Formats: sequence, C-alpha cells, structure tokens
Amino acid sequence: MKVKTAIAKEGLILLAVIISGLVVYFAGRHFNASYLAEHSGARYKVIGNMKYCLVGYTPYLKVMSLGLSLAIFGYPVILLTRFVFWSLKTLKGKK
Repeated sequence: MKVKTAIAKEGLILLAVIISGLVVYFAGRHFNASYLAEHSGARYKVIGNMKYCLVGYTPYLKVMSLGLSLAIFGYPVILLTRFVFWSLKTLKGKK
C-alpha cells in the first residue's frame, strides 16, 4: 500500500509541475498576442529598426521560455534536489 501512495504522490507532483509550466507559457503567449495586436500599427512604422520592434516582445518571450523550461526541466530538478538531500542525510547518518 505504501508503494501505491508514493507513486500517486510523485504523479501528482509531476502533473503539478507540468501544468504550472504550461500555464506560465500560455499566459506569456496570451500577453504577447495582445501586445502584438495593440501595437500592430506602430510595428509597420518602425519596421526598419528591428531592435525597437523587439523591445516589447522580449519580456513575453522570456516568460514563454520560462514556462516551457519549467514544464520540461522542473520535475527532474526536483528529483535531483531531493536525491542530493537524501544522499547527504544518508552519508551523515552513517558516522
């Protein structure tokens, strides 16, 4: 019974990390789309200066990449952190 509980807990942690990462990604994507819709007229005026055009996109692109990174690498980072703490606790207890 204890194994099933541990598997269920890990599954819920995995789902929570993936869902939170995707929520962050889609929120950034939504705000990026609304920014583009709001500034679509100004975009054509400054098309020659791409650096100016991309200044407004940068925060939303960072949020989108953060969300994808969280969804993909969040759970392995949690597992690695828990493994390090477990191994330190185990090695400390052997003395």
